Amino acid sequence: PVLFNIDAKADIQPEKTETAELEFGHSLSSNSYLTANIFNTKIKDPIVYFYDTDDRYDNFGETGTRGIELDYRLRPTWGQVQVGYS
Repeated sequence: PVLFNIDAKADIQPEKTETAELEFGHSLSSNSYLTANIFNTKIKDPIVYFYDTDDRYDNFGETGTRGIELDYRLRPTWGQVQVGYS
């Protein structure tokens, strides 16, 4: 395998990740279930690879993701149906 080393002289800070998540679920009947998940993830100082005149690693300001996921599950006698949206 090829390993990449970050230049020890580079002023690179460690990445810091914060995640908040909240999930709700409700049984609609004996064979169906609905869940909703709300999430927010922030990555501060992510380490990114740059290439312009030379290869280098540096910190980027901030990135992340946030959103909502919905999941519906139905278990009829013949199998299982699952529908999701994110």
